[in-house]
Amino acid sequence: MRNYITYESTGHTIFVSLFNGNQIILPNNTNYTNKDLKRIFQKNNMDMKIPTQEIYKRKYLKQST
Repeated sequence: MRNYITYESTGHTIFVSLFNGNQIILPNNTNYTNKDLKRIFQKNNMDMKIPTQEIYKRKYLKQST
């Protein structure tokens, strides 16, 4: 499964991360291998998820008796 969306433009491809929205614009005329793309994505934090925290207020939780 791909973790990004691609948009083709004249001379460029735009990669948008599905995890955090980070974007990379790469020229089309270069032949990148999967290993090259993986390295570029890691360098630009394309696979890092945005940390989230769920907070529940006590008054909204149902108390069992």
